[in-house]
Amino acid sequence: MDDLLLPALTGRGATLDDVDAARRHLAALRSLHAEVRATWPSLVPPPPGAWRSMASEGYAGWLDDLGMRLSGAAVALADAEAELEAAIRRTEWRLEQQARAAAAAGGSGATGGSGAAGGSGAVGGSGSAGGSG
Repeated sequence: MDDLLLPALTGRGATLDDVDAARRHLAALRSLHAEVRATWPSLVPPPPGAWRSMASEGYAGWLDDLGMRLSGAAVALADAEAELEAAIRRTEWRLEQQARAAAAAGGSGATGGSGAAGGSGAVGGSGSAGGSG
């Protein structure tokens, strides 16, 4: 619902540039998420098992903490991806509604933006979505 509030307050409708920018951010977010997942195993080696000392126990605790933090980061990145994908779908839906309203009002149907409707589909979304508004 927050993504509907800003246009209502500013009087600015959704544009194709908004969708393109969100898709670029989604690509960067996915890349970061993939990097975290790929490097996680090398960042958190198994705790020392053969020898025990206060230092090794501290090291094992530090590794556990690091693993939990990386897990939390991976979950947060996955959640952010899902939220951004949903926001893109809602914005695409708003663009469709704006175009329909402009066509019904006898306007040109232009919604502004770069003219690349729907994007490539390679980064996220098919270009058409039935958002909830």
